[in-house]
Amino acid sequence: MFYSLAGCLNGGTCDLDEVDCICRRGFTGQFCETNIDDCAADLCQVNAMCFDGFYDVNCCCDIDHVGKYCKNEKRCNNELCNNRGKCIVRNNTEICRCLKLYKGKYCEIEIKNCSVNHCKNGGLCVPAYPKNICRCPPSHKGNDCSEERYFMYALNFQKNITTEYSMVVNSRLLEEVTFAFWMKVSTLQQRGTLFSYSYLDPIKYQDELHGFGLSDTSYLKLYMFGKKYLLEIKPNTNWHHFAVTWKSDSGEASVYWDGKLNRIINNVRRGRLLWNGVLVLGQEQVALGEVSFIGHFSKAETYLGKIIEVNFT
Repeated sequence: MFYSLAGCLNGGTCDLDEVDCICRRGFTGQFCETNIDDCAADLCQVNAMCFDGFYDVNCCCDIDHVGKYCKNEKRCNNELCNNRGKCIVRNNTEICRCLKLYKGKYCEIEIKNCSVNHCKNGGLCVPAYPKNICRCPPSHKGNDCSEERYFMYALNFQKNITTEYSMVVNSRLLEEVTFAFWMKVSTLQQRGTLFSYSYLDPIKYQDELHGFGLSDTSYLKLYMFGKKYLLEIKPNTNWHHFAVTWKSDSGEASVYWDGKLNRIINNVRRGRLLWNGVLVLGQEQVALGEVSFIGHFSKAETYLGKIIEVNFT
């Protein structure tokens, strides 16, 4: 049986069997004379002031936060802000935090500062606040795209001759393929072939000259395993990024233009391999092997332009 005795302070009770004080929550000591410092537990958040109570803390929140421990930010009416702006409370006042392309008290003003494009070398002006930014082509960098980049591997096809090309021999069998590069044509009057990959088919015992290829810069055509696919892509004299991937297990080929999916082609040589062969950049192969011999290339298929950052895996 417990009794409240004069010796036990702050509402403590005495245990007659143990001759000891049992303290209420928030107090300690032989006679419950010590108030526990509840603020030592750091319950108050966001730098709120803490005041020790009898068995809990009292938090004094700043004007931007509420709740027992000041954890919650004051909410305001998001309908106050236009164009997906976020309403926040600062100094007990509702204000709008705007997205980058908007400004104004209620995010009601759209920033349109690209009427004059200060970006050089084909850079794209992107509206921003307080200052526009330039999205540079891969050939240049800097705030206004005025600095030319140095590339470890860059091809510049300038002349309409059959001896300007780059050749790579592949000795591996491939279950997956990725062709990717940046391109920029110098003229729209030349048909041109950007790359062609050919191989000797050991099953048919004949050359496959259109194993993989990309030609006709006026309206791109993709060749895969002897078949032609017309792409809805028209290059121009600006920089663009092209990529195509193919997987044997699914038979799916995906075409990308400037980082966006352009087309998915199904049932492309599913379950079979891409044989080892020859990759030529800047020309179309009309014969496999000894590609430097006169007559194996055509002026009509000569690519005029630039190709950089080539990735063939």
